[in-house]
Amino acid sequence: MSRAEEAARNMTAEEIYKLGTDFRYGTNGKPEMPTTAVKYLTIAGERGDMEAQYALGCMYENGEGCIADIKEAVEWYEAADYKGHTAAKEALERIKGDKLQMQLKKYAKEFITRKALDDLETCDDQEFLIELAKTTSSVGILGIIIPKIARPDKASQEALFCVVKNADVMIGWRKMALSHLTDEDILNSIANGGDEYVFSESAGYMEKEAYEAGADWTVTTDFREYAREKLEQIKKERIN
Repeated sequence: MSRAEEAARNMTAEEIYKLGTDFRYGTNGKPEMPTTAVKYLTIAGERGDMEAQYALGCMYENGEGCIADIKEAVEWYEAADYKGHTAAKEALERIKGDKLQMQLKKYAKEFITRKALDDLETCDDQEFLIELAKTTSSVGILGIIIPKIARPDKASQEALFCVVKNADVMIGWRKMALSHLTDEDILNSIANGGDEYVFSESAGYMEKEAYEAGADWTVTTDFREYAREKLEQIKKERIN
């Protein structure tokens, strides 16, 4: 049993947390000893004190009294977040956002390495793939990620629309993205002012009589009205 464990044996988790905090900041007559603070806070955190868990997350993230370890920091933040700690939740969101930006920056270069594309092949982080689809026009990247995000959920559909509407993307990939959009999503886009490209290319994928009415695919008010009617029909069918 360590000296810290021996000292904390008859203390509550909250008391141990306060003792650890005193060693962290040098308060209440205790010297400032971050390493000792980590020991006491760990005991309190393991006993379920969420303030100690959050403090450990901060210390491991910043290398305060310990070797910086983002994985360890996230585990402590998650433990505190599970108990409803607001700051821990915010810290997790910040770390997640920083990681996402670093990942996106990797694929924002003019020349993408073979290894980067291989890593993308095995990537299953849907949030990252969706954000990447919104920002890239790379043929190599889109060829990999479009099938991966071809899902009916709202976030995936919005990302596919971004690809379709991106004028810098090759037509073939825009058509591939469009082929994975649902009929309802395409109708929604047209009904709410979708651009001419979505309208015209939809003709190749949706077997609807209105799309076969003529060769001029300029978006018209009439067709938008038709799209709205079809959406109402879909809603009624869903209710029934």
